[in-house]
Amino acid sequence: MGSSAHTLPAINKLIMNKGPSLSQQQRSDLCTIVTEQEIYTVLMAIGYDKAPGLDEYNVVFFKKSWALIKQDVIKAVQEFFVTGNMYKTINHAIITRLQKVIASVISEAQVGFIPGRRISDNIMLAHELVKGYTRKNISLRCMIKTDLQKAYDLEECIYLQQVMEEMKFPGKFVA
Repeated sequence: MGSSAHTLPAINKLIMNKGPSLSQQQRSDLCTIVTEQEIYTVLMAIGYDKAPGLDEYNVVFFKKSWALIKQDVIKAVQEFFVTGNMYKTINHAIITRLQKVIASVISEAQVGFIPGRRISDNIMLAHELVKGYTRKNISLRCMIKTDLQKAYDLEECIYLQQVMEEMKFPGKFVA
């Protein structure tokens, strides 16, 4: 994702300090060792329709062969929370842990990937704004539609790192 820049004045720390950040409890929760039960619960929550990972194994394989691969998967996931190194194909546990705190630091207008938020809310808001354009006696205005997917594709890793650090994510988690 993004380029491999190592230094970049990506954020304004004064503005970031005025925004939300994680509480001490949230920071602690992100770094606690995951239990065997948590790993199993996350695996079972992944839908059967999910695409295979880089290793070409889909979630059906992991669910059906759990008794055989259980110890290796648990070891790999728990090792990640100690070392920060994990196989890219089994990173669902980190995303699941992040979902527990992400809503507290992301604007309410952002609906993508935030549990409990619906894009339909923003669609209705946009509809109401456009509908209001036909009213008399309002100031001149316009709307701009941007392709945000391309913006996400071009995110600099150093930028994400700086944002997470300013939002008080634990260094271990950021790494």
